Amino acid sequence: MLARQNDPVILKFLRLFVVALPLWFCLPAYSQEFTNPESERILLLHGVWSAQGWEWDFDIRFHELLEEVEGIEVEIHSSYLGIAQNPSTETVARQLANIEAILIEHDVDLIVAVLPPAIDFLSQLSLPPDLPLVLVLPDEQNSPEFTTARVATVPSAWRVAMEQTLQQIITLRPQTTTVEVMVGNGPGDLSYLERFRQVAASYQTELDFNYSIGIPRSQLIDSYAALPDTSVIFSLTFESSGVEYSREPPSSLQRLTDTASVPVFSIYDSVLQYGIAGGHLTSVLTYATQATEHSLALLRGSTITATESRASTIYNWDRVQEWNLPVSRLSGDVELLGRPDNLFQDYPAFSTITLNLIALLALGLGFMIYRYQQSQQARALVTEKERLVRESEERYRLVTDNVADIIWVWEEGEATLKFCSTAIQRVTGFSVAEVMQMPITDMMSEEDFKVIAHSFSEPAVPMLTRQIQLYHRDGHRVWVEIAVQVSRTLDNGKREWVGVSRDITQRKQNEIERKNLEDQMLQTQKFESLGTLAGGIAHDFNNILTVIIGITDMLKLELDGKGSSDKLLSRLQKAADKARMLVQQILTFSRQSRGDKSTCDLAALINSSISLLTSGKPDDVQLQIDIAKDDFRIDANSNQIQQVIINLASNALESVNNKTGVITLSAYTRSIESATNLTHGQLLPGDYVCLRVQDNGSGMSSRELDKAFDPFYTSKELGSGMGLAIVHGIVLDHGGAIDIQSGTGKGTVVEILLPAKTEPANNKPIASDSKMTKNSRPKRVIVVDDQAELLQVVADMLEQLGHHCITCADPKEAIEVIRQRSHELDLIITDYSMPEMNGVELMELCQQYCPDIPVIISTGYAEHSINLSQLSEDRRSRFGLLDKPYTLAQLREIVENTAQVRQ
Repeated sequence: MLARQNDPVILKFLRLFVVALPLWFCLPAYSQEFTNPESERILLLHGVWSAQGWEWDFDIRFHELLEEVEGIEVEIHSSYLGIAQNPSTETVARQLANIEAILIEHDVDLIVAVLPPAIDFLSQLSLPPDLPLVLVLPDEQNSPEFTTARVATVPSAWRVAMEQTLQQIITLRPQTTTVEVMVGNGPGDLSYLERFRQVAASYQTELDFNYSIGIPRSQLIDSYAALPDTSVIFSLTFESSGVEYSREPPSSLQRLTDTASVPVFSIYDSVLQYGIAGGHLTSVLTYATQATEHSLALLRGSTITATESRASTIYNWDRVQEWNLPVSRLSGDVELLGRPDNLFQDYPAFSTITLNLIALLALGLGFMIYRYQQSQQARALVTEKERLVRESEERYRLVTDNVADIIWVWEEGEATLKFCSTAIQRVTGFSVAEVMQMPITDMMSEEDFKVIAHSFSEPAVPMLTRQIQLYHRDGHRVWVEIAVQVSRTLDNGKREWVGVSRDITQRKQNEIERKNLEDQMLQTQKFESLGTLAGGIAHDFNNILTVIIGITDMLKLELDGKGSSDKLLSRLQKAADKARMLVQQILTFSRQSRGDKSTCDLAALINSSISLLTSGKPDDVQLQIDIAKDDFRIDANSNQIQQVIINLASNALESVNNKTGVITLSAYTRSIESATNLTHGQLLPGDYVCLRVQDNGSGMSSRELDKAFDPFYTSKELGSGMGLAIVHGIVLDHGGAIDIQSGTGKGTVVEILLPAKTEPANNKPIASDSKMTKNSRPKRVIVVDDQAELLQVVADMLEQLGHHCITCADPKEAIEVIRQRSHELDLIITDYSMPEMNGVELMELCQQYCPDIPVIISTGYAEHSINLSQLSEDRRSRFGLLDKPYTLAQLREIVENTAQVRQ
C-alpha cells in the first residue's frame, strides 16, 4: 500500500478495485458465518458499525498474511459492533448475546479485538478460560484485565515513532532549533498531544516546541510559509479543529505541505500521500503483521512474551530531494517511497532473464523447504515434548527451592525421608544431604515422634496437622507446624506421604510475649482498681480525721492542760496521728501520695537505715552492705525510699528467721539500651540506680511470687500484707520498676531500679515569703462544705481562733451569699469535692464578683492535692491549699497567711 501512495488518483482507485474485488467474493468466508468445521476459527472484533478505511485495510492485510502461511487453514469472521458510537445499553446487551452465541455455536479458536472500544467490549464477555486473545492497540492506561492466561498484545508504536522521528530530525537537519507541532483538538488528537509532550520533555535542551492546537490548517498555511530554516513542522493527528470541532479535510494537509517553507514530519504512514517528508512511522501493515504472528503462535499453543512496539523509517522520495535531506545518515533500514526504478527501462532483457532465474530458484528452494519441513515435523514433535518435560521439571524445582516452607516426602515404613526441599537448611541448619541421611527419630524428640507415628498408623487419614519441635544444628529447638496427607499408594502397597512444615518459632514467641503482656495488664488493672478504692477510702477517712483532730485541738484549748482530761486528749491526738500516718500509707500504696521529691543519694539512705535494721535483727543473721563507688543520686522522696529499704530488709529478715541467714543490700548503676519489661513495671532507655536485696531464706513458690505485691496478701501469720504493696506504689510512682526472683528453699532476690539523677542537685534555698506574717485581726470567713459534721467543726475551729464565720452546705447557695456580701468577706474556705460544683469552679465564679477575696481549697484526695498545688503556685497571692486532715494550728497559719491579701 505504501509504494502506491504517490500514484495518480485514478490509478490508485483501479489498483484498489483489483485488490478488493477477489476479497469481496471471498469475504463471506470470514465476514459471515463459519462454514468449515475442520479449520481454525478466528473472530475479528471492531468497535465501529461498518468497515471504514483503517479497519478495512487492517482486515485485508490480516487475511492476506494468514493466507500466506502454509500448513494451516483459517476462517475469519469480522464483527463490527458499533461500540465506538456509544450505543444504548440494550444494543450492547444484544451484541454481547450475539457474540457469545457465535463463540459457543462455532467453537471459536481465537479472538482478535482491534482498538480500545472493541477490547473493552471483549472484557464484558463470558469467555472460556483457555480461549486465546489478541489485543490490537489497547489503551495503555485503562486496559482491562482478562482471566485467561493466553493473551497477546500488539502495542501502539506511538512512543518509538515520536522519539525516533525527533532524533531523525536532529540528524537530517542539524540546524533545527524549533519544532512547530500542529495537532487537532478532538479527544483522540489531544491524547496524542499528551503523549508527545511526554516524549518532548527529553529534548527540551536541544529543541524548542511551539504547539498549534485545534487551529485549522487553512489558517496555518500563511504562517508556516514563512518559517526560518531552523524550524521544522511536526504533524500529529488532526481529526477536528476549531471551536465547533469541525472535521479537518485531508486536502488542507496537502495545501499546507505544498506551501510550507520547511519540511513536514509525522508519525504515521497514512499521511505520506499528502506531501509529508516522512519519519519513523507506524502503519496498518505493521500492526496486522504483529497480530498475525501472535495469532499463529497462540493457535500453535506457544506462550507470547511481552512484545515491543514496531515502526519503520519511511520517507517520500520527492520531499527528500526537495529539502535535500541526507537520509544516508540514518541508521537502520530506510524505505523511500516513489523512488524511480529504471532497471527494466535500462536493461529489459537482462532484467527478464534475471527474474526468470530467480523464479526458478525460488520454486526449487520452495520444494526443498517443503520436503525439509516434512522431515522436520517428527523431530519438532520430539523436541517439543522434551522441552515440556524440562519446563515441568524446572517449575517443580523452582517451587521447591524458593518456597519458605519445608516440602518433604516420606514413604511409609522407611526410617529416612524420600525427598526434602532446601528450606530445611534455613529452618534447622542441616543441609538437604544431611537430612536425607538422618533418621527421622533424630530430627525431633521421642514424644513428638510417637505422636506423629501414631497418627500415621491410622488406616484412613485425610489430612494431619500438628505442631512439633525439630532439633537445630546448634542444639536449640525450632517450632514447626506440619500439614501432611497421603499422596498415593505405591505398587508395594505402602502409602506415600507429602507434607509441608512451616517455621512458627516466632509465632510461639509472640504468644508467650502476648501472655506476659496480658498478665502485666491484669496486674496493672488490679492495682489501679485497688488504688482507686484506697484513695476513696482515704478521702472519707480524712474527712472523719479532720473532725476528730479539730475537736481534739479545741478541747485541749478549752481545758488548757487540766487534769486527766488533757492526758486523754493527748492519747486521742496520738491515735489520730497514727490514723493519719495509716492514711498516708494507703495513699502511698495507691500512688496518690503528694510526697515532695528532691535529689538524694541512695547509698546514703541505705547507710542511714543500717542502724534501724541491725537493732532488730537476730544475732545469727548477717547483714552485708555492698555499695560500689559510683554516683547514686536520684530524684525521689527520701522518706519513701527509706521506707522501701526498710520494708524489703524486714521481709528478708522474716524469710531467714529461725536459721542462720545472710542478707545482702547492694547498690549499683545500670544502663538500659532499649525498653525493658520487668516483673513489675517497664523501663525506658536510660541510666538507672539499682537497689538489690538478697537473702538465703525460705523463698516463695510461683503462686506466692505472683501475689507478693498484692495488697493485704501475706504469708506471715501476723503480717498486714501492705509492706510490699507500699513498695510497689512508691517505686512505680518514682518512674521505676521491680524485678523479683525466688523459689521455694532458694531464697529471694529483689531489685529496685530508679531513674538516675544526671543533673546536679539544686541546693538553692527556698525563699521565704515575707508577706506571710501573723495577723491577729478577726476575719470574716465563709466556709463551704457538703459534709455537715465537717462544716460545723471547721466553723467552730474558726470561731475558736476568733474569726467570724458563715457556713454553707450548698455551693450554689454560697455563690449567692458571696455575691450579695462580698464587701463584708475577708476569706473563702471551700471543700474541693462537692456535688454539682467543685472547689475550683466555685473559686472561678467567685472571682467574677469579688476578684480580690483570697480562697482556700481543702481536699482529702491526694491526686486533687497534687493538681491544686500547681494551681497554688500560679496564684499564690490569692489562693491557698489545705490538705485534710489538718490541725487547728495549721488552719490558723493558712488563714492568717492567705487572708493578708485582703488587707
